[in-house]
Amino acid sequence: MSNQLPDPRLTQVYRLEATLARPLDLGETAQGHRRIVSLTGGRFTGPELNGKLLPGVSADWQIVLPDGTGRFPTSPAYTGPPQPLLDDA
Repeated sequence: MSNQLPDPRLTQVYRLEATLARPLDLGETAQGHRRIVSLTGGRFTGPELNGKLLPGVSADWQIVLPDGTGRFPTSPAYTGPPQPLLDDA
């Protein structure tokens, strides 16, 4: 039995190209510097998943850490075939 982790395997789900609004700066929080960046439009394409972003309902809720590292949980809204919802928390 090996104590090593297996090599990671990545599968591309889609490529996102989005237009962005100016960031809404909410300032410092206990987790880091909070910003919200609205996605004003765009498209995503992939082997089995394609569609377009719906303007006005998609955003990146960003937390920027003191060292400049960003955490970017997203909340995209899109058109296309129904897909299961995934929680990135």
